[in-house]
Amino acid sequence: MDKSRTIIIIIMDVLLLAEMIFAIWLSHDDPVSVAWTFSMAFVPLALATVVGARLAVRRWSPPLSGELYRPVGIMGPRG
Repeated sequence: MDKSRTIIIIIMDVLLLAEMIFAIWLSHDDPVSVAWTFSMAFVPLALATVVGARLAVRRWSPPLSGELYRPVGIMGPRG
């Protein structure tokens, strides 16, 4: 895994954690509607973060090449 892909994944993880903390903080006041408030706060933010991270990985990180992991010289000169 290359450096840019690793940085994007770490940023996505930190953002998801911050969004979850924010949703918990937002929903802690009303015990009747904790699940509804948490879902309405967390799900759209998390969805946007995951989609944005996927787009960033596609745009800014180089594609994984199968040639990097191809064994060399195992089958002989014709293989």
